[in-house]
Amino acid sequence: MRMRTASLLLVVLLAGCAVGQKHDYVNPSVEVPIKSSTKLAVAVHDQRPYVVSGQKPPTFVGLQRGGWGNPFDVTTQSGAPLADDMQRTIVGALERSGNTVVGVTLSPTTSPADAKVTLLQADAMKFLLLTLHEWKSDQYANTTFYCDVSLEILDSRGTVVETKRLSRQDEIGGGMSKSTMPGAFRRTLEELFWSGEIRQALR
Repeated sequence: MRMRTASLLLVVLLAGCAVGQKHDYVNPSVEVPIKSSTKLAVAVHDQRPYVVSGQKPPTFVGLQRGGWGNPFDVTTQSGAPLADDMQRTIVGALERSGNTVVGVTLSPTTSPADAKVTLLQADAMKFLLLTLHEWKSDQYANTTFYCDVSLEILDSRGTVVETKRLSRQDEIGGGMSKSTMPGAFRRTLEELFWSGEIRQALR
């Protein structure tokens, strides 16, 4: 009986740890080794199907599971949409590398075509569009990271001059109380922007 009671208490405690979890996506440690000769505009377009449909809010970043494995939503630490936090991080990284950058905010309900039209209205000469097709973590004893993102570089006429897509499902460690997502976020952005093709397109 005592063992059963202790197990039940542990489950309750783990469920309590799972509720209301938040991950920080405003990451000032991201490094982008790009120095462009012209002004840049950056937009992040959240096209995750469950966000576009309204099933999940734009602040949704993943799941934290309780003692029975039952899922609870994880949201952004800032309370802002995930796309806005990512845009802020990218703009900050580019500025720290000496670039002049303007951020453009896009709604998940904006179509991909209209998103490009909106981005191209910014006062810039080169345009970066990061599209989130999938982005979430599923955290229990370990963390599974689901990622499918594409980065497009457009010129002032709207022509896509370079593109890079990353799609993966990774086991990234962590546990019930330790989030490894800020590190995974940093590594993913750096993998995108450190690629030779992207760096060449933004010179």
